[in-house]
Amino acid sequence: MRDIYYTYIRENKLNDILSNICELSYTQKLKILKELKKDFNIKIICQALNEFDIHYIRKNRIQLKIIYNTLKGICQRELKK
Repeated sequence: MRDIYYTYIRENKLNDILSNICELSYTQKLKILKELKKDFNIKIICQALNEFDIHYIRKNRIQLKIIYNTLKGICQRELKK
């Protein structure tokens, strides 16, 4: 599954921020990215991933159960800019 995840990242030119979260399986990481891609373009997703990295991962404020919702909220805020 790791190879599928990295292939998806490369093909869609996404930032590999979710690899920093060891507690998530590659299946979960891939599912989060695919769900985001249904509603948002790649540029918005990349910006959201960068912001998530800065404000959540680096500050160790990750809540595993709401990662998708957090990223989706960040994407929605990015759209409004």
